[in-house]
Amino acid sequence: MRKTIEYFDIGTKIRACIRDGAANAKSASNVICDINFDCFAHKINLAAKAGTSAFPGLDNVLLKLKKTCKSIRISSTLRREWEQVFDQLDNPTLMLEKHVDVRWMSIFDVLKRALFVKEKLDLFLSDQEDLEGWIREFPLERRIAETHVHDKRSIEKIARSIEKKK
Repeated sequence: MRKTIEYFDIGTKIRACIRDGAANAKSASNVICDINFDCFAHKINLAAKAGTSAFPGLDNVLLKLKKTCKSIRISSTLRREWEQVFDQLDNPTLMLEKHVDVRWMSIFDVLKRALFVKEKLDLFLSDQEDLEGWIREFPLERRIAETHVHDKRSIEKIARSIEKKK
C-alpha cells in the first residue's frame, strides 16, 4: 500500500484511515497513517447480523428464500414459471432478492422483497411440490420476516431522527 500511495503522490493528503476491525486492516492502516478509526457502519452491520440470531426461525427463513431465489435464477424452466405467475396477474416480474452475507442491508432487502411478492411466491410455490428445501408453509416464515422488517424500519426511523438533529 505504501508503494501505491507514493506512486500516486497522495501521502500528504491522507489525514486518517477508516477501516473494519480486522487485525490485518488495523496493521495496514497503522502503516499508512497515525490516526485511524473503525468504520461505524461496519460495526452496525456486525451488530445487526449478531442481532438477527435473536429472531427464532429467521435463519431458516433466509435459507429457504436463498434456495428459492437460487433455484429460480439457475433454472430457465423455473424462471419462466416465475415470470408466468407475474404475467397471469398482469404485474411486472420482480425477482427475489439474493442474500449476500457481506452486503449490508441484504437481509432486510431479501425479506422486504419476499413480503412484497408474497402472493406471487405462494402461487409459484404451490406448483413446486417436487423441489426439496422450498418453502412449504410460508405463513410462519412470513410472520418472522414481517417482524424483522418492522423492527428494521423502526431502527431506520430512529437513525433518521438522530441524523436530523445533527
